[in-house]
Amino acid sequence: MEYNPYDPLLQEDEIRPFRKLFTIESSFMACEGYFQNEKTISFRRYAVSYIEENSKCEDFDAFVPYLAMNYFDRFISMHKLPTERNLQFNRNHVKEMELHILNSLRWRMRSLTPICFVGYFIPLLRLPRSSQQLNRRPVYQIIVKAQAGQILEHHD
Repeated sequence: MEYNPYDPLLQEDEIRPFRKLFTIESSFMACEGYFQNEKTISFRRYAVSYIEENSKCEDFDAFVPYLAMNYFDRFISMHKLPTERNLQFNRNHVKEMELHILNSLRWRMRSLTPICFVGYFIPLLRLPRSSQQLNRRPVYQIIVKAQAGQILEHHD
C-alpha cells in the first residue's frame, strides 16, 4: 500500500497483525498488584543487582537482562517467595527449577515486548515511507536502553 501523507495512519490490513499483540499483551506481564508488596520489591532489587552484575561484559546484549527481568517478574508474581535463607542446590535442583519456571510460565518464553510493536508505531510518527524502511536496530536499542532504567530500577 502506498504512503498517503494526508492519511499517515496504518490502514486496516496493516493494523490486523498487531491486534493480536494488543490482545495478548497482558499475558506477558506480571500479575496485578505484584509491585505492592515490600518483600517482593526487596527480592526484586536483589535479582536486579544479580542480573546487572552478571550482565557486565563488552558484547552483552541489553535485551538479555530485559527478558530475564520479564521472566522473573512473571514467575515471582505467581508464586510465594521462599522463606528459607540459606538455600543449597545442585545441578539437578537447578534443572528441576528451570523446568518448574518454564511450566509456570507455560513455556511462553517468546515474551511480548515493546520491540514487537515497533512496526505499529513507526508509521504513526509520520515519517516519509523511505525512512520507515530503514534499519530498525537503532530503534530497538533505544527501546532496550530506555526500558533498562525503568526495569532495572523499577522501584528504587
